[in-house]
Amino acid sequence: MSDDSSGGKFPPPNPDYGMPFYYASLMTFWVYYQVDLDVLRPHTGDAYVAANIGGTGLVVINPQLYTSSFNNGQELTTETEFNIVVHPVSGGDRAPAKIALADYLLGADQTKLLGNLRLHVACDDAVAVAAGRAVFGEPKFLTTFGYNVPSVNVATQVTWSWKCNDPNQKDQFIFDLELAALTGVAQPANPSPITGYTYLDGRPVGSRWNPLGQYQHYDITDPSRVVISFGGSAHPMRSDMQEIIGSSPAVAVQVVSSPPACIESGPFYVDV
Repeated sequence: MSDDSSGGKFPPPNPDYGMPFYYASLMTFWVYYQVDLDVLRPHTGDAYVAANIGGTGLVVINPQLYTSSFNNGQELTTETEFNIVVHPVSGGDRAPAKIALADYLLGADQTKLLGNLRLHVACDDAVAVAAGRAVFGEPKFLTTFGYNVPSVNVATQVTWSWKCNDPNQKDQFIFDLELAALTGVAQPANPSPITGYTYLDGRPVGSRWNPLGQYQHYDITDPSRVVISFGGSAHPMRSDMQEIIGSSPAVAVQVVSSPPACIESGPFYVDV
């Protein structure tokens, strides 16, 4: 799809990275924080406006673990987006002027004009970093992570730990996120497709991300169950996250994990 043949509505395709991109597997979760709209305005640029959700702005930390299959191999990628929920200035009159927090989180905004403006994207895969920058203009950088999250293969792991390291200072980190076990009955949610916003070569662009799985939504009523700490990293992701989130408590967590594609059981004796 070229810019000329589509009436100027689409950026020209990047010859190095074909789209759409298909995930072979995905484990991802979102941690949401309500913050004052005035805090977010300096971070959105001229093309976007921080959305009014429940009377405040909303930011989200989105850790991701995913695999991708290619003709000559497979790749494991770890990344984390730090996003502000916004809508575009252009066409903004079609976006909800105000929406309740619970309605937004459960997927009520079917205009899909409310979306995640990627303020920072940390990633441990150089190919994914290059592709995100080239195709979407993502503010993506290469770094490392330490994590310990629930898995169907480790039934005893029920808490969540996600640490994003500084890309240059090996003894420093950007943030460390700790979640207690997610208890209670999860609500099903339907946010997909998720709209992602960036600036590509200085021009605002949007895209759709479709996690193909059931969203499990948990309200956070006890702030002590989600704790974030900020390290001594000099990276702007750390300073922006610390300025924007500050001491605000998390208000919700959502989880999506693709189901196993195949299951192998343990052995049994055949000589008895």
